[in-house]
Amino acid sequence: PRLLMARTKRSHPSTDGRAKRSKKTKQEPCTLPDGTPLTLEPGVLVDPSEIGVRVLAIMRSLKPPVHVATLSKAFAKHVGASIKQFHKRGGMLNFLKSQMGEELLVLGEGNDSFVQHNTGRNRTLQWLRRAINEHGPILVSMLGRMYHEEHGSHFVDTYPEGLNKFLAKSLECEAVLHSSKGNEVVVDLKAKDDPRYFVSKKKRRKDGGREAVMEGGGSQLRNRIDGSEPPYRPSDRILVVGDADLSWSRSLVDAWGEEACNLVATTYEPKQELFAKYGKRAVRSNRKALKAAGAAVWHEFDGRMLQEGLEHRGAAADFDFIVFNFPHAGSDTGLKSSICENQTLLQRFLSGCVRVLKKDSQSEVHIALVNRYPYTAWKPRELKVAGLDHVEIVPFEFKLFPGYTHRKTSLMETETSVGLESEPCVCLLYTSPSPRDS
Repeated sequence: PRLLMARTKRSHPSTDGRAKRSKKTKQEPCTLPDGTPLTLEPGVLVDPSEIGVRVLAIMRSLKPPVHVATLSKAFAKHVGASIKQFHKRGGMLNFLKSQMGEELLVLGEGNDSFVQHNTGRNRTLQWLRRAINEHGPILVSMLGRMYHEEHGSHFVDTYPEGLNKFLAKSLECEAVLHSSKGNEVVVDLKAKDDPRYFVSKKKRRKDGGREAVMEGGGSQLRNRIDGSEPPYRPSDRILVVGDADLSWSRSLVDAWGEEACNLVATTYEPKQELFAKYGKRAVRSNRKALKAAGAAVWHEFDGRMLQEGLEHRGAAADFDFIVFNFPHAGSDTGLKSSICENQTLLQRFLSGCVRVLKKDSQSEVHIALVNRYPYTAWKPRELKVAGLDHVEIVPFEFKLFPGYTHRKTSLMETETSVGLESEPCVCLLYTSPSPRDS
């Protein structure tokens, strides 16, 4: 019995191996639906529909999404000639886009183009990938709102499981979902900066995507962050723009525990409006602490007119750091209008910084933003300002500024504060170009 068991035990791996090998080598023949071969005679005039049925037959034998080059090689193999022999206006990609839009979807561009079957679900996945890639990180609720505006229907009308579950199931390997404030969920793509973000890791380029700005280094802010104290020093000449209730500037003074005569804290609103929006006691307390430390406190200071504001108060320029935390135009005219207004705000602010920032490579402009849509739609990294370069992005850490409370910019006095501590926030850094670059 023991010998019989041993023989039986040894026989299984070889049997399994033969089964696996036979399964691996077995291939279904690639033919038309009626069983006829796919071959065509080169040089003969062929109707585009004849080419199309052959492309679809080949697609059925491949695992989508299929790289266009792979599909083109398979076509030449099964048909007996390159598709350019029959489609004179271009290769496979041109044929797919011009002749097969109803049957097949093309993903990506140029050498990063893939193709898959044009089904309702695939169209939805393609739209979601594009939207998240362009606007992510983005709240799922905001993504649903964009879907409704573009498609004229709610997501649950087509997919009863809802957007959250659809993303978690259908984009499980591609997307990252995490909880935000309240019951909100934020979604982003894992391979967002890769031109082939929409395919599995195996089908992406080995060299990856574009170099991430987060990997830059050498900025004053990054070098000073040690995880426990604010990365600013009393000796730094700092201009703080739009500090709402003045709690961020107050956090610096409290951390320093000494004179802050090089600090200039400003607000856009007049003093009485600050009292109404953020509370008289809190604003007065912050003002008192700042002035006691020797800091300047200015109200009605417009971040779009920095030099004019300094000249009006008879103050000198040449700041080591100019800081604008969570800027917002305060517009309530709709999402698209708000994006345009805030882009203009940032453009004018950065243009003004060129004139009042100290002209050396150690001086920097810092802009803190929530790292999700619609704030990412402002595209601050792409703003072009002569005399100022965007150098890198670092995480914005609220824990470095104890006592700082973010306040919401609003035209309504009843809306006061929102907590951003659980939100993904970043600080964008700009500096004057070095002499060799200018």
